[in-house]
Amino acid sequence: MHILALLSAALAVVAHVVAQDSILQGSIDFATIGQQKCGTSSLWNYLTLNPFVRTAGKYKESFQFQRDLPNQARCDSSLERYLERSAEARAAAVAEGLPASTVRVGDWSATHLSCACCPMLFRTLNPDMRFVVMLRDPVQRSVSRFLEQQQLQRGPQHAEVKDTTFAAYVFAEINRTQHCLSNAASFSQRQRRVAAARPAPPNSQAGL
Repeated sequence: MHILALLSAALAVVAHVVAQDSILQGSIDFATIGQQKCGTSSLWNYLTLNPFVRTAGKYKESFQFQRDLPNQARCDSSLERYLERSAEARAAAVAEGLPASTVRVGDWSATHLSCACCPMLFRTLNPDMRFVVMLRDPVQRSVSRFLEQQQLQRGPQHAEVKDTTFAAYVFAEINRTQHCLSNAASFSQRQRRVAAARPAPPNSQAGL
């Protein structure tokens, strides 16, 4: 999609949010939930040039409900500070002279796309919340993520990929997946054998 068309679409989503009394005072208005390596940082850089668009926190991503890996969910994370940061962002815009009803505060955590609890949490925070989702060719995205983790010494997967190639990493992942599926099939077969060996329950109709 052309970048101008993308910006126009994203701005339209943000502008569609209408402040209502039923919405929590400190809640965010919209969430850009990912996916990682799909351009959310560029979109954040562009949209936050608009003084009416604010970020809920000091940095682009809050990682409020999901850290950098799918198994790092934080569904029980406290909402108090999260709502405070959102309210502070809105208050700062108002202090600059912007009408509160025109300010849109958003979360830009790209990891939230894989967060199992986020749909319920966001709906609880704001039933009228709007979402921005950016996707990409999955192979290109995987290569981009791989190269990122090779370069980031503090990245969660840096140690795993720093001394390998993308092709070797994919091959190893395929082997691990096949091994996992094989173990699952063996377990399923054992469970069926155990179930078949159990004595049948007594006939409740016997003797009637």
